[in-house]
Amino acid sequence: MQFAELKVTLIGWLPRGFAVWLGLRKLSPRDRKPTRANQSNVPVIDTGASFRPDWRKQNPSSDPKEPYGSESGSAGEEHGWGNCTMVSAALAYAYHVKDKSGPHGGDMRHNQSDLSGGTDLYDARTAWDNFGNQSLTIKSGQGWSAVKAAHNEKRAIIIQGEGNVPGTESFDGGHACIIGIETNSEGKWLWGDPLASGWQWVSPGSIEDWAKRLSSGVLFAVSKVVENPPPEPPEEPDKPPAYVFPPDPGYGEGYAKGRLDGSNTALDMVFASWMQSSVRGGYWDRSDWNKATWSQLPIPIAEVARASKPAVWDGHNWTGAIWLN
Repeated sequence: MQFAELKVTLIGWLPRGFAVWLGLRKLSPRDRKPTRANQSNVPVIDTGASFRPDWRKQNPSSDPKEPYGSESGSAGEEHGWGNCTMVSAALAYAYHVKDKSGPHGGDMRHNQSDLSGGTDLYDARTAWDNFGNQSLTIKSGQGWSAVKAAHNEKRAIIIQGEGNVPGTESFDGGHACIIGIETNSEGKWLWGDPLASGWQWVSPGSIEDWAKRLSSGVLFAVSKVVENPPPEPPEEPDKPPAYVFPPDPGYGEGYAKGRLDGSNTALDMVFASWMQSSVRGGYWDRSDWNKATWSQLPIPIAEVARASKPAVWDGHNWTGAIWLN
């Protein structure tokens, strides 16, 4: 059993508080609680071509589900400022089910059992299950390469880190954010810091550094694939041959040689040498031909003889006859 798998097993066996004490579960925010002073306004970015959920913010004043039900305002305040993982889980859930409006952080918070302080990815997994019977896949410990692979697969990613947050750098404690499925022309990833006012573009390297300051194996969870790659274009069918040789012996060889010699010129020469005595008012028809002799010629004149359109003799050349390609 790999260490990452063993760790997940231990977390499942141990009571939550003991697992946190052992460092197997890392709650966010961890060092200190975010405040309004940490809120950052960022410019609105383009909507892009991909599916993108409406923004959700870690702020009780902008979360209609904080406080929740009969809770006091102080409880809503406490939850709202501790909901970075829950807000990120709400945005990832919106990706997962492709619901643009999606749930709020308060919805996630109140569909798991921890209602005091910070939360973690395992709480987010419980919230997904209780809120909509959806499965959040936790991949903590699998490293940054697994994060890149998930992003390339077009999965939404909940990720935890520590220190100055990429983008607005609004908070330097333990924190959770979301990586959207888009990449812009500069190679930056769509980034969601719940303490900011909207989506941002940030470099993958800055996310990696931030995540590894909390755990070298990276703590993250992923949605299902949000967008499938475009289908491969169908293969073009083989084109039929331009000309199918008639079954008569010698036609294939004669046709090829006639084309090589300059088909129309050769045809005119044959008409001129064979048919001058048979011209009737400048036209010819099938009755003028002795078809038994045409297979001896270097071009398939027999096919021309069967054509419904006659050739016209202008005194020097035959023109207008059907020449098969």
